[in-house]
Amino acid sequence: MAAGLLSVEQAQEVIKQIEMLPARVRSEHGPAVEKLLVDNAPDLQVTDVRALGARVRGHLDPDGRLAAEPAHPDEYFVSVKQKTNGDWRLSGLLDATTGLTLNALLTNRQQNPADIVA
Repeated sequence: MAAGLLSVEQAQEVIKQIEMLPARVRSEHGPAVEKLLVDNAPDLQVTDVRALGARVRGHLDPDGRLAAEPAHPDEYFVSVKQKTNGDWRLSGLLDATTGLTLNALLTNRQQNPADIVA
C-alpha cells in the first residue's frame, strides 16, 4: 500500500474484509489473506475486492461456524467518559448476556415512569 497502488477506497475495503474474518481465522490466516487482497486489489474494483474477501471467507470458513464463535474474553470492554458538559459517553463490547442485562437496565431508566405498565 505504501507504493500508492491502491486507492483509499480499495485500502479501506481490504481492511474491512480482514476485519470480517472470524477471530480464529484472522489469527491463523490474516497475513496471508491481507497479502492476497493487497496484491490483487490494484487490478480490481472495490466491489470485486469485497467479492474476493467473501470468497476467501467462504473458503476458510465454509460452514460459517467460526463466525458464530463468541469473542475472546479479552476483547470485551466498557469505556465510560464524562464530557465537559456533564453528559456521559458509554462505549464498548459486551458478551450477549451482559449486553442484554445492561440494555434492560438502561431501557427501563430511559422510559417515562408513566409509560411503564406494571
